[in-house]
Amino acid sequence: MDAAYRRWALAQTGRPVFALARMRRGAWLLDRAGLEALEALLSKCALPPKVDLVGLVAIGRPMAVRRVEALVARRAVARASHDGAGAMAAAHASGARYLNTSHSAMAPRDLAPLAAAGLRVGALIHDTLPLDRPEFMRPETPALFEAKLRAAFGHADALIANSEVTAGRLRHWAGLWDAAAPEICVAPLGVEAPAANATETRTPSETTPAIFVALGTIEPRKNHLLLLDAWRRLFERLGPEHCPHLHIVGRQGWENAEILKAIQASPAAGIALHQRGALDEAELQALLARATALLAPSVDEGFGLPVAEALAAGVPVIASDIPAHREVGGEGPEYLDPRDGSGWEAAILDFAAPSSPRLAAARVRAIRYEPPSWEAHFALVEAFLANRDGLS
Repeated sequence: MDAAYRRWALAQTGRPVFALARMRRGAWLLDRAGLEALEALLSKCALPPKVDLVGLVAIGRPMAVRRVEALVARRAVARASHDGAGAMAAAHASGARYLNTSHSAMAPRDLAPLAAAGLRVGALIHDTLPLDRPEFMRPETPALFEAKLRAAFGHADALIANSEVTAGRLRHWAGLWDAAAPEICVAPLGVEAPAANATETRTPSETTPAIFVALGTIEPRKNHLLLLDAWRRLFERLGPEHCPHLHIVGRQGWENAEILKAIQASPAAGIALHQRGALDEAELQALLARATALLAPSVDEGFGLPVAEALAAGVPVIASDIPAHREVGGEGPEYLDPRDGSGWEAAILDFAAPSSPRLAAARVRAIRYEPPSWEAHFALVEAFLANRDGLS
C-alpha cells in the first residue's frame, strides 16, 4: 500500500511533491528527487547507502531500517523536530495538501503542527479495530488509537476509508464522541494480480495431500486457534500420510502466546503444519500457486486483503462470514461462521478430497473474481481531494 502511494505521488505532474519522513531524530522533508531515491531503494532498484555513524550505533534496529534512514538523512531538503514539522513543511509548500497514509503517524503530535501551519490534512484510515475489538489488542492499544482517531477528526478535513465497513465505523465513533467527522471517501485498496495467476492450483489426489494457506499476522483476531484445533483432529484421524497440509504465513503479532504454544504442541507440527513466518512476494506467490485454497477465519477485519490477493491469483478461498470479507470478496469465497469449528473442518475435508465438486465450484468463482484496482482507488482519491481543495 505504501509503495502504491509513493508511485502515485511521483506520477503527479505539474506540481511539487514532498514526502515527510518521521524518524527517531525528528521529521525530515524529501523533495521529489529525494522521494525518487527512496522509492528506488525500497523497490531494490538502487544500491543501499552507507549507514551513518548514528545508524551504526543504533543497536537492535534492523539494518534495512537503518539504511533507509541514512538515505532520508542524506537526501532531505530540511529537518525539524516533530513539533516543528508543520512550520518546516509550510516553508517549502505553503498551503499544501498533506496526506497521511499510516496509523503510526496519526498521533496528535503528528497532525496538530501540520494543521496549525495551514496545511490541509487528509488521512487514510485502515480500520477502527482497536476500538471495535479491544479484547484482541494489547491493553494500551485502544487508548492510543482513540487519541489518534480523535486527532484525525480534529485536524483533518478529509478521510479516506478502505471500505464501507471502515467508513461506517468511523461515523459510529464520531457520533459516539459527538465529534464532527471530516468528509469521508470510500476507496477500496488495489490488489495487484500476479504475473501468472494460480488458476492451475494443485489438485489433491490420493498421493498428494492438499495444501492450505493461512495468511496474516499471528494474533488472536485472525482466529488461528480454530484452524489449529481442526488440524489436530484431522492429523489424528487421517495420519501423517493423508492429512492435508496447513502453511501459516505471517509475522508474529501480539497476545499470541497461546497460538504459538498450540503450534509447537500440535502433533502435526513440522509434518502437516508449517509455520512459515513472513514471506517475500515471490515466495508467497509460489506458495499460493501450489495451494488448494486460502483459509481466512478472522473474527473481524477492516478490509480483508488476503482474501482479495488470493482470489486475484485464482486461488479458492474459504473465509469467515464477516462484513469486510463480504465487501471485498463478493461471490468469490465460500463463507463460514468464524465460530463454527466443525463447519470449517468439514469444508477443509471437502476441499481436500480428490475431484472435489466443492473445490471445483470455488475455483470457478475465483477465476471470475474481479479484484479492486489501484487505478480505481486513486481515481476516487484524486476526485475527492480535488473537490475538497476546490480544484474540480
